[in-house]
Amino acid sequence: MLTEEQRLAAAISYRLTPAMLKAFELLLEVNMATNKMIEATVDGDRSPAKIVIYRLRLQLQHTSIRIHKRTRAGYWIDAGTKAYIMQTINHNTRYCKGATMTPYEIDLKSREPHNGNSNIGDIKAV
Repeated sequence: MLTEEQRLAAAISYRLTPAMLKAFELLLEVNMATNKMIEATVDGDRSPAKIVIYRLRLQLQHTSIRIHKRTRAGYWIDAGTKAYIMQTINHNTRYCKGATMTPYEIDLKSREPHNGNSNIGDIKAV
């Protein structure tokens, strides 16, 4: 189980959405995650496990992290890769001290509609 700082560091390091972060954390915790386990973990997302894993793999394609699959068994990450991920996450937790939102949440906030009281149009160049 990752601490809050480790979860935040993982989300920031690998730019994970909340659903991808939950699936990623599950893959770090267990030897093999079944489709039902993944779907139960990311229940709010309502995406099938294979879609969540597809998106997670797509997000991690620029790294050396590989998510393996065995048909009718589940998904897993190698033990050596898990050690590398934990080392990276633990190293990056020092940059997350005091942070309260992931880049994904900040991006969502920036897309929220304004309530009409915004002064964005009133900004003048100095």
